Amino acid sequence: MHIYPYIVPCECGGKEDVRWLSLIDNNGKGLKIEGYQLFHFDVHNNSVEDYTAASHSFELKQEDRIYLNIDHLHSGLGGDSGWNKTIHKEYQVKPGRYQYMF
Repeated sequence: MHIYPYIVPCECGGKEDVRWLSLIDNNGKGLKIEGYQLFHFDVHNNSVEDYTAASHSFELKQEDRIYLNIDHLHSGLGGDSGWNKTIHKEYQVKPGRYQYMF
């Protein structure tokens, strides 16, 4: 788990098109997740709410727990001219009803 030191903290380091993942501690205990479809995940020492509440990186205190976020679909970020909202249509998640299982 790596936190990139953006001035305004945000989730990062997610992995796309994953079939399975396993998280194992130093004692060899853990869990394995397999998707029926490809999925996205990220792992952090802070919750999504922590990232949302922090205005600066120094406000984000590393917790002594692990947060695993699993998403069926994850929209792209930015566009051709930097960090903006012009995401190419093929990378947008359209409104609709979605289901996935793992």
